[in-house]
Amino acid sequence: MSPPGQACSVGPPRVSVLVPVRDAEPAAVAATVASLVAQSEPSWEAVLVEKFEGTKGRRPSFPGAAGRLVPRASPADGLSELAARGLAAATGEWV
Repeated sequence: MSPPGQACSVGPPRVSVLVPVRDAEPAAVAATVASLVAQSEPSWEAVLVEKFEGTKGRRPSFPGAAGRLVPRASPADGLSELAARGLAAATGEWV
């Protein structure tokens, strides 16, 4: 098993984590991703489906998550539509 925060290098991710985001503070999104990086399961991707209104240029960086984030911008109106778009983009064995 890879150490926490280290990506699995073989095949598609085992777990896809959907993160629908609407008008969230960048620090809150960064904390969510940091929590994923700290998990013991090494084979994951985070599908960030976001709708930021008025936060242009304030997106956080995600140390330790390089290559495992699938950002999806969306003009969707609600969190349920954002989640549906994220589900369509997920490639993991489990969501």
